[in-house]
Amino acid sequence: MKIARMELRDEHLAEDYVSDALAQAYERRAGFRGDSSLRTWLTTILKNRIIDLLRKQWREQPLESESCSEDEFDPLFDDGGHWVQKPSDIPDPVNYANKARFWTPCRIASSGCRNGSARSLSCERCSAAIRGKSVTTLA
Repeated sequence: MKIARMELRDEHLAEDYVSDALAQAYERRAGFRGDSSLRTWLTTILKNRIIDLLRKQWREQPLESESCSEDEFDPLFDDGGHWVQKPSDIPDPVNYANKARFWTPCRIASSGCRNGSARSLSCERCSAAIRGKSVTTLA
């Protein structure tokens, strides 16, 4: 119980995890080989359960409420939910991507790429060309 309290810093959660560890140990009692003491085995089960919880909490951290306030976004849209002012001057992005001048920097950059990387926008030369940097400076 002491380990759970120290790691979790929550009395009720510590009690829950100790009881879960005891239940898990009881269910798997046939797997106890006796290589260590019973106390060591139970402590290891408890520690592993706590580690699983901490990993889960780390993966599932909630977004900060300040970073996503509705008050910041409301002025960007009208009553119908449409942009008040479009964030881009491109009227139709799909149509724009079909124009030759959109792909020209990538074609120029990919001409110096090796085999399969010429097809990928993750290629350093392609990315630099799209960002407007000179392709020759990367060679």
